[in-house]
Amino acid sequence: MNILVISDKLYPDEYGGSCTVAYKLIEQWQKNNSVDIFTCKKTKTSNDTLFNNKVYRDFIKSNPIFSAKRLKKVLEKNDYNVIVTHSVFSWFIYYLATLFKEKYCNDNVYNVFHGPWHREAILKYSGNNNKLKKIFIPTIMYGLEKLYCKKNKNFIFLSKYMQNELALINNKIKDKNCYFIPGGVDLKAYRRKYTKEDAKSLLKIDSNKCVLFTLRRLDKRMGIDNLIEALCLMNKKEREKFVLIIGGKGGYREVLEEKAKPIQGNVVFAGFIPDEEINKYFCAADLFIVPTLDLEGFGLVNLESLAMGVPVLATPQGGMIDLAEVFDNFNLAEENSIEGLKKAILKYSEVYKNKVIKENLVTYDWHFIAEKYLEIFKQ
Repeated sequence: MNILVISDKLYPDEYGGSCTVAYKLIEQWQKNNSVDIFTCKKTKTSNDTLFNNKVYRDFIKSNPIFSAKRLKKVLEKNDYNVIVTHSVFSWFIYYLATLFKEKYCNDNVYNVFHGPWHREAILKYSGNNNKLKKIFIPTIMYGLEKLYCKKNKNFIFLSKYMQNELALINNKIKDKNCYFIPGGVDLKAYRRKYTKEDAKSLLKIDSNKCVLFTLRRLDKRMGIDNLIEALCLMNKKEREKFVLIIGGKGGYREVLEEKAKPIQGNVVFAGFIPDEEINKYFCAADLFIVPTLDLEGFGLVNLESLAMGVPVLATPQGGMIDLAEVFDNFNLAEENSIEGLKKAILKYSEVYKNKVIKENLVTYDWHFIAEKYLEIFKQ
């Protein structure tokens, strides 16, 4: 099978759910298929050597017309059975590239919908006084999402929550070909290398402390400020049991550091944690926290945490509700609030402290997830 993947970002050039899903699927598909990639320019890393086929780095986000022209040449040069897009913007470049054909063909185009583009922009720019960013950009994005819904037949979602989000843009989406395939996890990579005691020792954490760990992009939507304030709400005796490790980078870090000042002895900002270091953080953790405020479609890090034997505590939001129904050690706070987080942390830290849990994640290995996509394509 000849497959073309179009993605505006790709791991490890960038980190995040959608670019990791794209990368992991390509990694599996290329074992028995021909897979070409149309993506953005390299940033700090080069992953071209990780792929067997061609990587076209002509996706220029600031110049969609140029990108579409380059993609058109790729489409004319190659014969693809399947086109896979990983964002509304990625699909739009394909749409522009094929716009001047007699008829836009969408039978073999499969669109993996990772989240509502315009709503993410609204949340991102909510506190911005620039009207261009606050109003105009989300409006343009919404218009493209409407076109995306109208022009396509085949949509793949990681959770039913994300289908519902797209249905809010166009309710007729439920009449299209909608497939549900969850995210995956590399079970070989996410295996414990340390005991809990050794990991805490390596990170210079008191062995008697209950370690709360979160690994997120540092922006307001992720709700980490609520997590910090939940610790602030505890009395001194309750709070002294915990160390909160915050992994990740982002423009919201200064705000979070300011909020954490009153309890700075209980909070560690680990910054960006490279892949080779992440194992010890998971091994030290007693509870992995996902305090997202909104638009959490799936969260690959949830599976990674469970694979490492670390239970998850999440806010009752989006795809987190679906995951709580599937996994025994995936727990939800009673409400998406600071008080709700505080109560849930106190409750589940007692249940899980110093424990290593077991979850059966065999069917979530990326090999099986990638095969589910291929089965749909072959139909």
